[in-house]
Amino acid sequence: MKRFSDLAEDLVACWRLIARCKAALDAPQGDGTQLVSAGAVGDVQVAFEETESELLQLAGVCENVEVYPDIEPGKAVFRRSQLLDAVLYRDDLPPVFMLLSEQEQLLAGNAFMRHLATQMNPQDPAVGQREVIRPMDAGTRLSEHFDLDLAALLPASHRAQAFPLGRQTLPGE
Repeated sequence: MKRFSDLAEDLVACWRLIARCKAALDAPQGDGTQLVSAGAVGDVQVAFEETESELLQLAGVCENVEVYPDIEPGKAVFRRSQLLDAVLYRDDLPPVFMLLSEQEQLLAGNAFMRHLATQMNPQDPAVGQREVIRPMDAGTRLSEHFDLDLAALLPASHRAQAFPLGRQTLPGE
C-alpha cells in the first residue's frame, strides 16, 4: 500500500506539472521567457542573475561539488585556487592553495570562502559572499576594504611561507 501511495502521489505531481506546462504554452508569451515551477508559485524563491564574475561562478561550482561529490568539477577547483592565491598575494601573503591536493583545495577553499562570507554578512552568507568577491574581482586588497586577518583563515598546516624569504644561493655561485 505504501509503494502504491508513493507512486500515486508521484503521478499526481507529474500530472499537475504537465498541466502547468500546457497552461504556460497557452498563456501570452510577453518577453518570451517563462518559468514553470514544480511547486506553488510561492515556492519559487530563486532569482536568475547574469554575472561576469568568474570567481563567483567557480565558488558556486566548488560548493556544489562538496555537497554532491558525483559532480565532475573539471578544472574549477584549480582555477578557483589560482584566483584565491592571487587574492592572498595582493595582501602580501604567500600562495597557499596551490600547495594542497585537489581535495584539500576544494575543502579549504570552500571553508575560506564560507568564513569570509559569514564575517561579511552573518545573517545572509550568500550576500556576504558577493560582498567579498566584488573587491577580489576588482583586484584590490581585501585588507583595504574589510577589517580581516586573512592569514588566520588559511589552513594551519600550510601557513608557512610558500617561498623562502631572502636570496638563496644556488650551487656554483
